[in-house]
This record gives sequence, C-alpha cells and structure tokens, in this order.
Amino acid sequence: MCLNVPFAPKIPATKCRSAVAYARVSTKQQSSQSLSIEGQFDAIRAFASKNRMEITYYELDEASAYGPGSENRPGLQAAIRHAKASGGVVIVYRVSRLSRWIASVDLLRATGVRFYSVDKGYLSETRLRQGVLKAQEEADHKSLAQKMQHSLARLRGKKCRRSVSPSDRRKGTVNNQHRRDDNIRSVANHFCDLPGMEKMTHSARAESLNLAGVLRMVSARRERRSEWTGEALRKQWPLVMAEIELLRDVDNFRGGPVG
Repeated sequence: MCLNVPFAPKIPATKCRSAVAYARVSTKQQSSQSLSIEGQFDAIRAFASKNRMEITYYELDEASAYGPGSENRPGLQAAIRHAKASGGVVIVYRVSRLSRWIASVDLLRATGVRFYSVDKGYLSETRLRQGVLKAQEEADHKSLAQKMQHSLARLRGKKCRRSVSPSDRRKGTVNNQHRRDDNIRSVANHFCDLPGMEKMTHSARAESLNLAGVLRMVSARRERRSEWTGEALRKQWPLVMAEIELLRDVDNFRGGPVG
C-alpha cells in the first residue's frame, strides 16, 4: 500500500557567525618570530573556517597585556566594539594574546562579548580565568628575572651585556688558543737549555721568566702583557714540558749523525 508522505522542505544551511580576529605582540622582535601577527591570523582563519565562522574584522595591538589598564589597548577595544555591533565573537590565537592580568577577566566578561581561542575553543569564565592566571604567572616570572638581571648589572657597575654571536664566540676561542700557544712556546724556548730548571719551583721559574723579559701575553688584540706568577705557570707547565721535549727532539735530530 502506498502512503502519501508530505514533502519535507529543504532546511537551509546554518548561517556563518560573524567573528572578529584579534592578534597581539608585545615587541617588534616578537612579531618577527614564530608568534607573528600574520601567523596568529592564519591560525584564527583556519579555526573560524572549521567552526563555521566568518571573519569580518581584523584588529591587532603591539603592546603588553600585562599590568593594570592593559585591557584598554586600542586594538582590543576596537575588536570588542565590532563584535558588539555585529553580534559576533572575538577569536584570539591563545588566551595570553587576550590578557596576562587576572583583574581584567571581570572587565572582559562585563562587555557581554563571547571570546574564543584557537587552542581552547569557547572561553567560558572558568577557562578564561585559568588561562589568564597561567599567562600572568609566566609574565611575573619573566619580569622578576629581568629585575634581578638589571639589579646584578647595577651592582657590578655594568650595563647588561648582549648575547655573543656564535661566530664571535668561535673567533674568541681561536684567539685564546693562539695566545696560549704563543705563551707556551716562549716559556719553552726560555727553559729548553736552562740548567737545573727541573729542580726549580714554579715561583722561581716565574721570576726567571720575568727577569729575562719573557712576559705573559694577556690580550693579543691590545698587545697587553703581564708578569708570570707561579700559579699561572703551574697551570701551563705540563704543556710547556711537552713543548720542551719537542724542541729537544728537533735539536737532537738536527745535530745527530747522518746515516
């Protein structure tokens, strides 16, 4: 028997929800690294497409999200206004891009705008509070480390030293090795034919070098030398003895009979 089934109308596809993409970096240096503005927007676009959201506005800030009043950043406030006007949401890459100050959570919630992050999805009050608290703890730790570094630098009467590049570090290592080898050769040449040098103390050997004008090279670039001490000579003595043995072997070879 055939039943007359009423025709079911086609259900229209769900309309995409309006969304505002918001990105933030603290410094220009950070914007050139993995957490760049464009990198954040790419991740936000992928998240929006996956969750049937349409990006209608893009806003950004180059400012810190740490400390009182940090929620008043111009880009963030503009994103909130656009979301309110369009009835949409605000999407960020990570919660830390939104805020690193726990007191701002209530202010953000009071706007009535729904916030999403790429890694956590919808930021309920609990998720938002936990994420901001974690971000603030990271900022607190970094701020404390910087204060300690600057305090130590002031105590030493120096400015904070910038990091040394690998090429400069390698160059410095090579220069140090050349300086050490020159010192060892000079000392070995002085003691090679000196009678009784094996029975001398390191202090006596240092005095012999200084009296002979064989000074220790401290800086090859500045051509700075200083007198030898017994302790400085003691550290290099095994290498000096090896150089002396090499010199004596060469002399014996040159003066020996020819077969």
